[in-house]
Amino acid sequence: MSKTLVKFVDSKEQAVYDSLYSWRKNKSKELGIPAYCVCRNDVLIKIAQSKTLDSKFLLLVMGEKLSAKFGEEIMGLFNDITKQSGLAAV
Repeated sequence: MSKTLVKFVDSKEQAVYDSLYSWRKNKSKELGIPAYCVCRNDVLIKIAQSKTLDSKFLLLVMGEKLSAKFGEEIMGLFNDITKQSGLAAV
């Protein structure tokens, strides 16, 4: 489980954050760059707190370069966790 000072409203938000946190850690090791260069903590939190996720939202919170590079993976993780937790995105 990741360490965060944010209190999430529900288990879906926490699950999304934890999954993204782990993904970011692995991706940064794979690419040999610091984790914050993949995705900042505040962005992980915004994604976890969102009810739905699409490329337009990611473009707004991540910027063009990072959204283009990691957006599909992040959307896939978000959708997988939403389905696994039995909570369809609204």
